[in-house]
Amino acid sequence: MKRSSLTLAAALLTLAAAAQPRVTWLETDHNFGAFSEDDGAVTAVFRYVNTGTEPLVITGARANCGCTTPRYSPEPLAPGDTAAVRVTFDSRGQAGQFSKKAYIDTNTTPDRTTLTVRGIVIGSEASVAQRFPVDMGRMRLSRPAALLGTVAKGHIKNVYLKAYNPSVTDSLRPAVADAPEWVDIVMAPPAAGPAEQIALSFLVRPDRTPLYGVVMDTVTVIPDPVGHPADRYRLPIVVTINEDFSRLTEKDYAKAPVARLSTERLDLGDTKAGEPVTAEFTITNTGKSPLKIRRIYTTDPGIAIRCKATTIKPGKHAPVILTVTPPSDATLLNARITVITSDPLTPLQTLRLVATVH
Repeated sequence: MKRSSLTLAAALLTLAAAAQPRVTWLETDHNFGAFSEDDGAVTAVFRYVNTGTEPLVITGARANCGCTTPRYSPEPLAPGDTAAVRVTFDSRGQAGQFSKKAYIDTNTTPDRTTLTVRGIVIGSEASVAQRFPVDMGRMRLSRPAALLGTVAKGHIKNVYLKAYNPSVTDSLRPAVADAPEWVDIVMAPPAAGPAEQIALSFLVRPDRTPLYGVVMDTVTVIPDPVGHPADRYRLPIVVTINEDFSRLTEKDYAKAPVARLSTERLDLGDTKAGEPVTAEFTITNTGKSPLKIRRIYTTDPGIAIRCKATTIKPGKHAPVILTVTPPSDATLLNARITVITSDPLTPLQTLRLVATVH
């Protein structure tokens, strides 16, 4: 009797397990191929069948991107019937290759199915021009220069500059040349298919240069070194390199050097265009440790700077000689001299140089 009861219970459990909805998808992946961004939203239809014995219900759906929307009927689907989930992808602002996913939850075991829509969006002329305004022939860039921000000595920094392959048929494997020693540049990924994006990855290594402050250079970009090696473009790159004072203690600051400029403004008075004028200011170390002069420079033309000292002992000073040749097309001179030292409190100081030009 006991064995009969166990057998009956097992049979009932088997029947209960069999009496369940079951979802069978006729497709779970849809490739739109290549299409224009001007086409706007495109929709893929994913059909499914209830191959179980109880009503099938979709309990929820979501996508991994706001540009993708799954739509479905919440009504129960009877055993043997077929229905569909429509997944819409909005291509606006999505130029390039894409792969988006929609997650569909049902009252089945397992309860989740992943649907995928993929393809290549050929960017519209207006969209590409807005997002990648810099024309480099067979490739376009998002910015006219690589602005790499600020990085301290002893550290590295990675910055990306986006690029785009506007071709609808040809792939690109761009290259760079003539890069300064303080930056490594690679393409990520190394190739871009039709209408795909690629990034120039700049790895800044400030310890490879003795310079501090604003450092400007250029790098040669070759969009298609195999098919069109002669097509070369100069890309400006800019970075600001600082000294790292982050590990200094209060005791270190108390013993640190202190840089004092003799003036914050030099007025040369009336000057003649094209005729050199000499001016001078001094840097004094009022601190307790030797002061290292990291760099003295200006981005204004016609100004030569000379300072023989590289280190100033406590209580001493060093002269800085400026030779100024006023430009012929100016009536006023308003230049900025940047002084960078090992003073941890004021490592960067500026001096204004003014004059009236006749």
